[in-house]
Amino acid sequence: MSKDQLTIDFEPLGRRARVPRGTTLLDAARQAGVRLNAVCGGSGTCGTCRVRVGAGEVPPPAPPPDRGGTEGGVLACQTRALSDLRVDVPPTSITAPQRAQVEGRERPVEFDPPVRVYDVTLAPASLHDLRADTTRLYDALREQRPSLSPPASGEGMREIRLDLAALRRLPILLREHDWQMRAVVRTCSTAEEIVAVIPPGVSPLGLAVDVGTTKLAGYLIDLESGATLVAAGTMNPQIAYGEDVMSRIAYAMGGEDRAHELQRVIAGGLNDLVHELCAQAGRQTTDVVEAVLVG
Repeated sequence: MSKDQLTIDFEPLGRRARVPRGTTLLDAARQAGVRLNAVCGGSGTCGTCRVRVGAGEVPPPAPPPDRGGTEGGVLACQTRALSDLRVDVPPTSITAPQRAQVEGRERPVEFDPPVRVYDVTLAPASLHDLRADTTRLYDALREQRPSLSPPASGEGMREIRLDLAALRRLPILLREHDWQMRAVVRTCSTAEEIVAVIPPGVSPLGLAVDVGTTKLAGYLIDLESGATLVAAGTMNPQIAYGEDVMSRIAYAMGGEDRAHELQRVIAGGLNDLVHELCAQAGRQTTDVVEAVLVG
């Protein structure tokens, strides 16, 4: 198979993919972010991924299974690109957005988040005080929690660890907010981990997601009050690789790269959902410090 790169345009969606010669139109559509129906996971048995090739060279098509919908055309999962193509995608072949069920009956539970928030004010850096920002933070936290110890911990003292993302944000945050901040700390078995640093007055957020076969339902929680701020749902993008779990398992068994592809698209869907939830709540994604996913 030649590795020459081809250009495939998906109309009227205005999406384009650059793929190796011989790539199926379904794989090209996935790369371009076009969510074609593929109920069977791309085995060519359902007939839901029909498209029309408007211009370009493809092998002679096999007759698509008669499952209703668009007359004629070719199956995207069974058709390989041999040249640059223009592919016309009918509306019936695109995954239709569905309303995700995010409402539910709330049951009273004891609010006990896995993280604690500490308001700290650090001594500013100066020529007479050359301690690192992390050392200043550790010292300020130990004033509130004497049992905490820096990484070189002593007998009977709990070690403090600092998440890498929090470490990168710490210097800028301190200088933007006059050396005041909030440290979000998770208790581990042998240590206390600073999982996030956030501006003063900002409450940390928790994320709860139900990863369903066809839909994702997400909830944004205030980890200080326990209140659910917003809820939103979206389609599980893995549906383009098979409508049911067995179809996706069959797809993943086709190679390690396919399993990674399924993981990549669900991670992208979750990231999109987090951004949507935070936008609705008027918050930043960096305020999310804890997440629980079930499926």
